[in-house]
Amino acid sequence: MVSEAKGSFAGLEPDQVIERVRGHLFAGPIRKIVDMERLDPAAMPDEAQLGISARWRFDQPMAMAFIRAAGLKWLRLGVGTNPGEEQQVLDMAREYGINVIAMLGYGPVTDMPPDALADWYVEQSVPLIEKNRDVIKAVQIWNEPFNFPRVERKGKRIGAWVATYGGRWYGGPYVEPFARFTAATARGLRARFPDLILVGGTKQPGSTLDMLKAHPAPLDAIYLQPYPRKWPPELLRVLNDPDHQIGRQYGLQPAVDAVLSRARDVSDNPDLELWITEIGATTYVPKRAAAEAHHPPVSEAMQAKIYARIWASYLSADVARVFYFMLNDERRAPAAEKPERNFSIVAGGWRPKPAFFTLARLNALTRGSVRPDPGIDPVIRGTGGLKSRRQSLKAYRNHNHVQRSDLNVRGLVMADGRRIVALWDDSVLPGEEGPRQPVGNVQIGLDRATWSEALTFDPLTGRSARAESTIDGDRVWIQMDVRDYPLLLVAP
Repeated sequence: MVSEAKGSFAGLEPDQVIERVRGHLFAGPIRKIVDMERLDPAAMPDEAQLGISARWRFDQPMAMAFIRAAGLKWLRLGVGTNPGEEQQVLDMAREYGINVIAMLGYGPVTDMPPDALADWYVEQSVPLIEKNRDVIKAVQIWNEPFNFPRVERKGKRIGAWVATYGGRWYGGPYVEPFARFTAATARGLRARFPDLILVGGTKQPGSTLDMLKAHPAPLDAIYLQPYPRKWPPELLRVLNDPDHQIGRQYGLQPAVDAVLSRARDVSDNPDLELWITEIGATTYVPKRAAAEAHHPPVSEAMQAKIYARIWASYLSADVARVFYFMLNDERRAPAAEKPERNFSIVAGGWRPKPAFFTLARLNALTRGSVRPDPGIDPVIRGTGGLKSRRQSLKAYRNHNHVQRSDLNVRGLVMADGRRIVALWDDSVLPGEEGPRQPVGNVQIGLDRATWSEALTFDPLTGRSARAESTIDGDRVWIQMDVRDYPLLLVAP
């Protein structure tokens, strides 16, 4: 456990933050196969899949120190509201070898038709991109058009696109003009920057598909921003809405397959990627019922488990990149003493939460990049009390559909060819408490040639050990605990 690293990092210099974080990431034999010397973002490949958003209004060098300590290659940065601050962050990203996806700002939706707005939007964006093209590797065209920017209508604050054209969060009349705007903006940016990665969408899969159908845009990726709330993170809740029935299963893998298949078809782009540009879980929001209704708060331990489950499930489901939301305190100065009430993984006073260390460990272990392993052929035997001790979970129902599973086993392969198996019980919401007793145990049978010297690794604690195993013919049988978050087998 990273007990020595608990508490505030306030008062430390950025290099001390990096040293302290990295010194407490791993314990046991896993340390021999993790190259800590190459954990700096500059040494990470451009293909790295993990990124983060951050707030920059307080102490930019400290925020950047935590990103560097975790070795995160990608930063999602909103631009267009504070040019001086934004340029300072871009300069630091350049210095430390961090790639940026620039979330381009908003525009005067109510004052311009879509084509004119696109021309204005491109011209406003070009100078910043030109100046920082070596750092800005991708752009996100708008963000949540049904939601931002907000305007006053009949005493309520609603999204300008919806206020101007009509619609709801899941789609409606605003989608066609927004599609026209997105296509024109993408063409304009593509003409200026042929190799720039263009990411677009509405946040929701159904209306994003409607957008691509109405006005196909030369995008490289579409984005979704699913926030796990009262269901396991392995379910993609936003797949079906009142206007769209994309698939009958909410399991993440079939959901991603359905969305990507349709998006690639309507856009005539077989290489179109899916990016998760925001995903996260907010920690406790004391005495705040509205926030509990929209973003039910979780404990810090539960947040770490959710982030580990997001990592294992999304990166094994053909999702190209995942940006966690977000690094640091959203609304108050880091010195504030009030309880956390936001999505941060570094609390006020620069105190890293367990989710920060979990994310840093997974990123360091894999050098930021894994892909599904089609060659994995596990055999599971023994339940070890898994079913009898499993917490009950009300199955998620919508349109008479029920999605439920128990043991999740995912095979992943790193860029250097080393293999990982992630195993967890996904039929339960992650528990509020930290790592304690496992919910069960199983034996997993794998290819002897690859897995006979495997290590077990717990991303929440950083502990590793030689796997307990027996040989039976061409298989090795490995004893594994099962928890409500992924435990890993790592082939050395």
